[in-house]
Amino acid sequence: MTEYRGFSSFISERTADYIIVPRLVSMLKSEFRDVVPLYPWLSREGGKLSRTLHADDSFRVLGLFTKRPKVSIAKTKFVVKVNNDFVLGASAARKLGIPFITGTPIVQDFWRLNENADCFWVKLNETTKDFYEIKANSPCPYSDNIIQSEEEMIEFVTNNSSEMILETLVRAIREVRWASGNGMYRAFGLYRPVYFLLR
Repeated sequence: MTEYRGFSSFISERTADYIIVPRLVSMLKSEFRDVVPLYPWLSREGGKLSRTLHADDSFRVLGLFTKRPKVSIAKTKFVVKVNNDFVLGASAARKLGIPFITGTPIVQDFWRLNENADCFWVKLNETTKDFYEIKANSPCPYSDNIIQSEEEMIEFVTNNSSEMILETLVRAIREVRWASGNGMYRAFGLYRPVYFLLR
């Protein structure tokens, strides 16, 4: 843990969601007509009524684990820590045609948490690093897993997602929960992903 000495968070993942989710919706709308973020409950979005209402629907899906930024006390650097549970969950989802990313607003205080906030996006797979260090007011470091632009985001989603029905998404949600350590014994785990339905 020495890599994170001198770094700390001042917001929660839920606060980060309020910036990350609308930003990602905006990016995805450049390619997809409908972009709907879900924070699913299996008894609601995966329940009988939802399945009846969407019986004839097909769509693509992108999964997102939001992370809060860790900021240096001097506010000159940020660290984004990627939990191994995210990578395990993403691996389970990928087998069903759902790519996963993690996103972080790169902000130094509350007042930068707005529509202009810089965001950092990382593809989740077996080569994703444990943490990424970013210098304030500098371009993001290059890495094969870092998404640098809207075009790269769209390319990642279209190349790695499959058309599916709601039944497949419900199965994926269950499998991601188990794989990422949020199964029966941690049903209310710390990290619950947002799923973006795309068509």
